[in-house]
Amino acid sequence: MKPPAPVLRIAPITRGAPELAVTASVLLHLMGRGLRGAILRRGRGPARRVDAGDGSAPAGARLLSAFAPVWTGHEASKACSTAAAGGVLVDCGPGAVPASSALTLMVADAADLAAGRLPWPLGPLVLPRRGIPRGAATCLVGPSRVRAAALDRWADALPDVLEAELTPLETGMDWRDMPVLAFAGGADRHAFFAALDGLGARVLRRVSLDGDGTLPPAMALRLSREAAEHGAQLVTTERDAVRLPASLNGQVLSIPMRASLADPQALDRVLAPVVSLRS
Repeated sequence: MKPPAPVLRIAPITRGAPELAVTASVLLHLMGRGLRGAILRRGRGPARRVDAGDGSAPAGARLLSAFAPVWTGHEASKACSTAAAGGVLVDCGPGAVPASSALTLMVADAADLAAGRLPWPLGPLVLPRRGIPRGAATCLVGPSRVRAAALDRWADALPDVLEAELTPLETGMDWRDMPVLAFAGGADRHAFFAALDGLGARVLRRVSLDGDGTLPPAMALRLSREAAEHGAQLVTTERDAVRLPASLNGQVLSIPMRASLADPQALDRVLAPVVSLRS
């Protein structure tokens, strides 16, 4: 199938890769250049469009629906053709679009690579044997000192590296000295906890969620009671907020995290093959 628009493939290559935050930042960047996008995420069942209120859809798809139309399902590549026409088709995950991409942006967590945790499933150890996708680039995400350590190990294996750090989006909330109970799962939880410290919040407890990041009802009840006892605010990430049980509606604040590039102009250079096809 010939794709209806240039394909930008965004693929995590380490377990801790914050590909959702990177995808959101890339989409915002493209919007600033006058390009709209449609997002394709692999899934089972018939093709369907996902919105934020779709409780049966993966949390990542629901979160990204705030930035562009999101389609998922076995044949979603056909269903999202209209949405992508005239824009960019963003393929979140390798293999969802049965066509070559204009650009593959591999997302890596710098802490994973600095610690020697092996990339997966198409990481630098595997890609040289299969062939790195033509025009591939890497978004390496983490604090500057951790990125430097990761590059010491992997600079020769990672193509065209963009460096970025997860930072909280300014929402106008004054977090200074606010007592909070923080909980989060997923790749960005450590950056989220660090962001709360940087914002000046008084973090009474940090809870890391296991597995897919779903907050069990019993834990939700305990956290709600603990927050009430200490006069604290429950706070989590955007991604975890969409998975909250109904019992916590209205009780939890979320902090959006974005991938801030060390060199914003470098993204224009990397995205040039995609943008030029729409010029």
